[in-house]
Amino acid sequence: MPSIVFFFLLFTALPARADLYRWIDPETGAIKYSSYPPPWVGDAERERRLPPVEVLRYTPQGTARTPEGDKAIAPLEERRRRLLQELLALPERKDRGPGELQRQLQAYQQLAYELDQLDPKGAAARKAEDYEVMERVRRRLEAGAR
Repeated sequence: MPSIVFFFLLFTALPARADLYRWIDPETGAIKYSSYPPPWVGDAERERRLPPVEVLRYTPQGTARTPEGDKAIAPLEERRRRLLQELLALPERKDRGPGELQRQLQAYQQLAYELDQLDPKGAAARKAEDYEVMERVRRRLEAGAR
């Protein structure tokens, strides 16, 4: 009987509760997330030269919003709006490189995910706006391919 309890506890999934680290990859320009800081954290010289690292603290779901949380949402919303504008401009830009649209979409998806975690009540409104913008991008890409 004790071995059954042991195996049950061993294979029971526990919720992950960890802070995340976010930074911009200096080689690709992509936003990176990890539960471990990048290798340059703690090295003062490298920290001055390389992108800053933001720590996203774990907040249990259903936790009440705080003024600090609201302060974190505003800059992310602004960045989201800028990314949406960049996405709308990409199909018309002649200087866009291969994969640039994909990189922008990935950065946007990561940001949208983070915003949905911080502000789940605003997720539905953001998704409606996302759908509209993505449809416009799709139509522009189709028009450019002709």
